[in-house]
Amino acid sequence: MISSLRNFILKFAETLTGKEGRRIIEIILEHGEITDEEIGKILGKNEEELNEIRSILHRLYDSGILRYKRERDPSTGWFIYYWKIADEDPEIIYKQRKRKVLEKLKRRLNYEKSNTFYICPNRDIPRLTFEEAFNNMFRCPVCNAILEPYENSSIIKELEDIVKKLEKIDP
Repeated sequence: MISSLRNFILKFAETLTGKEGRRIIEIILEHGEITDEEIGKILGKNEEELNEIRSILHRLYDSGILRYKRERDPSTGWFIYYWKIADEDPEIIYKQRKRKVLEKLKRRLNYEKSNTFYICPNRDIPRLTFEEAFNNMFRCPVCNAILEPYENSSIIKELEDIVKKLEKIDP
């Protein structure tokens, strides 16, 4: 595998799943196709810790980095999963994931900009939009206290900053 592509996959995996995920990807890159039990043995993990490895493998699968094939063990009837690096270009996977995150952030930013919010001064309840506050006659639905306006400009600024940073990042 090309060195820059290998480094990209490792960095992407570490971003998603931490150092343990990076180490798992390194093992898969070394062995080609490998079971979760074999990964656990290489990492010196016990049976309980094997579930953590499986969780990381499935998160990497969900992100598009890994693929698996499964076969039934004839002696136990259990499935054995063989993990390998996905054939798809990881940069394309990264760009698709980045696009989805940006879409969600932009929707949230639009929601924050297009609504006025109110909170209860006595309770830690979710913010209410103007419409929700109006429907409750500007009273807390839990304790009946008068709702106070909530200033969300810091949330808007933070979302705008994150969106700008993400739009500048290239894989």
